[in-house]
Amino acid sequence: MTWMYAGEDSANYTADDWNSGLCDVMAAAISRRYGLPMMGAFERLKDGSTGFLAHAFCRLPDGRMIDAAGPAPMISEDECDSGDDPDVVGFAIIDTAEDDPALVDVRDHDIQECLEQLRPCDWLAANLDHVMAELGITPLEAGPAPAS
Repeated sequence: MTWMYAGEDSANYTADDWNSGLCDVMAAAISRRYGLPMMGAFERLKDGSTGFLAHAFCRLPDGRMIDAAGPAPMISEDECDSGDDPDVVGFAIIDTAEDDPALVDVRDHDIQECLEQLRPCDWLAANLDHVMAELGITPLEAGPAPAS
């Protein structure tokens, strides 16, 4: 498999880089590093199924969300933009996990491969550890087991 991010230096990524197409990778890294639950904003389709992942992030203990840009108020179902897609009837903010079938089905990349090659936890150490420390959240000594 030719991987779409092969050879890129993620140390120079910005929060926007992570939040634009790799938000699920960053959410998985945040979850592993700090032990926070992953969440996702998914389209709700007319037929009752789950559609496209609009954004993946983690939930802080105080109820706010956190992604590569840092803590923010929790996203609401009416903040998500469906564009002009007539099949989308709304959005659902749900608990998820890096191996959740709803996430796996919408990905165009392998999360384990991304975690290994892009090393988002290194980026978190350099860019978000100080923010998390201010919130009283420290990195786990041994992160949760990788998804199988």
